Amino acid sequence: MLCVKKYEQSAMNRMMSNTRLLIRLAVLASLAIISCSPTKETETMPTNAKYAEGQVWKYRTRPGEEGSLLVIGKITETVSEPTYGIYITGVRVKNPYAASGYQEVLPHAPVTGAVLDTSVTERVDTTFALNGFDDGYREWKAAYDADKGGVFTIPVSEVVETIEQVVNQNR
Repeated sequence: MLCVKKYEQSAMNRMMSNTRLLIRLAVLASLAIISCSPTKETETMPTNAKYAEGQVWKYRTRPGEEGSLLVIGKITETVSEPTYGIYITGVRVKNPYAASGYQEVLPHAPVTGAVLDTSVTERVDTTFALNGFDDGYREWKAAYDADKGGVFTIPVSEVVETIEQVVNQNR
């Protein structure tokens, strides 16, 4: 029984380590390719916001990922415009660091409202546990506050494609 528990704990530790690595790779990929917007946060949120935290949306996906959804995990209000931290599920991102060789979730990507306007197609009445989102958001926010991170200004399908390219470069 003790050996089984040690094995289960060891497997769980490896799984958590792989999850953290995947989150870090997604965040680093997004930091490497996003356009910087050097604005600082304000304390107020618009009262007539079109998008809200927790909303789930269908969006214009890459071919073969038509079932993919995005979730608005966090809205960070800046002086110029809100930044939407999104969680993307149902993708098939080639990732040599993932056990299966593919990643099905991008835990955090910062986008503008214009990106959502051109990408989302239909609101979905469902909820998701946003596993890894908070870690990705915190890492992005720290880089953003240090003027080393920015926000994607390309459609969500291109965000997914770009992250996949960055994760796989030099492979």
